[in-house]
Amino acid sequence: IRDTSQFFIAVEGRRLRTPMPSAWAPTPFDSALVAVAADSFGVDLTGYTSPGLTQTDALSGYARCDWQFGERDALTLRANVAMYETDNPDLGARRISDGGVTREGTDLSGLAALTSSFSRVFGLEQRIGFEYSRRQHSEGLIAASAFSGAPAILGTDPVLPAGFSRLAFRANETLHLGLRAHSLKLGASAALSSTEREYWAGRYGAFVFSDVSSFAALDGLFVQAVGQPPTVKYTTLEFGGYLQDTWTVIPGLEITGGVRVDIELLPDDEVPLNTAWLALTGLANGSYDRTIIKVSPRLGLFTDRGTWQVRVDATVHHGTVTSEAFGELATDAGSMEMRRGLGPLGSWPNSPSSAVAPGLGPTLTLLGPDFQPPRSARASADFTADLGGGVRFDLSGVYRHTDFLPRRHDLNLVNATSASDQFGRPMYGEIVKRGGLIGAVPGSNRRFTEFDVVSALDPDGYSDYWGVTAGVERRFGGFLNIFASYTYSETQDNWLSGLGGEPSFQLTPFADSLDWADGRSDFDVPHRLTVGAELDFGALRVAGFFRGQSGTPFTPGFQYGVDANGDGSYLNDPAFVDDQIAGIPELFNDWECLRGQVGQFAERNSCRGAPFKTLDLRLTATPVRVGSYPISVVVDGLNLLDPDLTDLDNALYLVDPIGSIDFDAASSELTIPLEANANFGRPVIRRSTGRSLRVGLRVNYE
Repeated sequence: IRDTSQFFIAVEGRRLRTPMPSAWAPTPFDSALVAVAADSFGVDLTGYTSPGLTQTDALSGYARCDWQFGERDALTLRANVAMYETDNPDLGARRISDGGVTREGTDLSGLAALTSSFSRVFGLEQRIGFEYSRRQHSEGLIAASAFSGAPAILGTDPVLPAGFSRLAFRANETLHLGLRAHSLKLGASAALSSTEREYWAGRYGAFVFSDVSSFAALDGLFVQAVGQPPTVKYTTLEFGGYLQDTWTVIPGLEITGGVRVDIELLPDDEVPLNTAWLALTGLANGSYDRTIIKVSPRLGLFTDRGTWQVRVDATVHHGTVTSEAFGELATDAGSMEMRRGLGPLGSWPNSPSSAVAPGLGPTLTLLGPDFQPPRSARASADFTADLGGGVRFDLSGVYRHTDFLPRRHDLNLVNATSASDQFGRPMYGEIVKRGGLIGAVPGSNRRFTEFDVVSALDPDGYSDYWGVTAGVERRFGGFLNIFASYTYSETQDNWLSGLGGEPSFQLTPFADSLDWADGRSDFDVPHRLTVGAELDFGALRVAGFFRGQSGTPFTPGFQYGVDANGDGSYLNDPAFVDDQIAGIPELFNDWECLRGQVGQFAERNSCRGAPFKTLDLRLTATPVRVGSYPISVVVDGLNLLDPDLTDLDNALYLVDPIGSIDFDAASSELTIPLEANANFGRPVIRRSTGRSLRVGLRVNYE
């Protein structure tokens, strides 16, 4: 209805089949592994050596209605729905690839907004809405299995199966006041969120073997969490108020100041008290602040001088207590027991018996003192100018400091190290070697043998980011548009993200002394370049988009399955760069990051993979019209540079499977036999979808 209301409805169904490269490169190791699995255990692993296929089925819908039902009253209604299912999804976890895993998701949201302008100086805005999200990951066909002598890994990722859902209702009331040079906003909001979580890492179990021969003999490492899988459903409430004033000092100059105060209420009856841990230590696992008060100020300046504009902002933003942190606290209260075996296992891919992989006690999670949700202080400045001749320039900078990030510490690790290795690395527990595997005798690295890992999520993590972006856009009449932008940034933190999902990956390898974790972030991408162009000849349009960025940072370390310090984590130990080990100096030719670290433990994320570059092109031809409807043929060339989306082999050393550990009782020093890994820094599994051509027919209803 013209000048009164309009609506929009869209429905889309999609089936996307994406060919994936083979998980393993054809090597003698892989061929031997496939043969042993088939001959000895009747398990077919040929799917890992042949190309795969990922299929996603999705159905989505969107609806919106805008109704101006009065001269000064308007109502907006919006609804979204999306459902999908993916077979063999890329989980983004570390080198896990397995047929049989499925991921299902559902997203729903709705919003109703009513705005009323009673006069030029007074108006009201009410918003009410809901959000629902669900994710469900199934288990795969066999348990995760890795090999310390080679980067091959197979089976169900240890973080699966898992299920998460969240339902939230939000309401917001805002009063707008226009008082001469001031524009005031005064409001209040409330949010009620219900979260359900069924997840426990390691339920399906994980094996690690040294090489093919140890695999055939079933001599290796096994870890599994057993017990009744915990499910938690809890509700949080957050309400707050805010005040903001935008002051027009002179035409073209505005100053904005404001403050927001929120109160987050956590549930007080969802964390079962572990009385055994309380009796041993006096620490209650359910101890945390139920009420969290958050104050968020804001200050901004904006000036518009016609051909150029400047915007400066400084804000403080508080997040909410994440479902990961509180969900782990509620579920990890002692109901799941860890089984660990190191040596002859006797079974694969089924779980070994409790005789060779006994239970070592439950795990437990606590929130550290003064636990808070993450808080970010952010300052930014942006300068935009029209330089004439169709040229527009933009220069911006941002600095962000985030604190209260949760860092994981193991409260049940033995206090004093039992020994050190030949490089001075502190060791925990009784260290043993099985072929190319290194680890502590199960239970020997525990302070209280009644428990396994006891995690404290302490809010002592931080992240610092700064970046500068320069961009330019040039229009040549109505037929050519070119744009480019470049960003240089740095990200430093002490927060081990644990990429790969397993909680033990978040433990610092130097628990007693060196704060090795303080360094380059896992998410540091210093260089980003974007270039695009579009040619428009009316019935024919050509567009191209190029993106390039720095490669992924990584830390020189060991293969999965080598717990170099015996702290219970098999993927957190940095290597000591020793140029006296045969083969290491030869790696310096390709990896300058190693040359500058000789004689010390490798710094966190000190090496970086190859840059990432991608190119997409589109050709659109509109040869005919049917009535007033233009019919277009669209041809897309996607991922034309086919970059290496891959995990890199970060193992600087392999453990010599034949050699033995030497122990000097006088100095309590262990000498572990090491050899250089010739595959260091090379791709392990390519995740690129390859180049693709897409052809479509489009009808525009104008």
